[in-house]
Amino acid sequence: MVVRGNQTEDYILFMQGDVEDRALANDAAPWSNYLSRLKKDGKFTGGNAIGSGIYTNKNRAGKPLHDDITRFFRAGAENLGAAKLFVHGNRVYETGGKVEIHHLPRDE
Repeated sequence: MVVRGNQTEDYILFMQGDVEDRALANDAAPWSNYLSRLKKDGKFTGGNAIGSGIYTNKNRAGKPLHDDITRFFRAGAENLGAAKLFVHGNRVYETGGKVEIHHLPRDE
């Protein structure tokens, strides 16, 4: 989220399936603690697991994804620097996986 004044902006975090230890990354207790913290701070605005998929376009058949995105979260932050703090405690990040953070600009 980009903040204008005290306004919070939306960000989306995509977690990829390239973790070093899948069992540790999927441990429910740390995920619960992490999400509870984000919810308590009022930052978490939604998210879900994501199943497998393909890349596709009009002129070619679909190709399997390489680093499948396994889940996403939507959260509010004052700026990208503040949004980067959301990875601390994130099970994918903490087990060596990639987390993408994207600003979701408002359509005006």
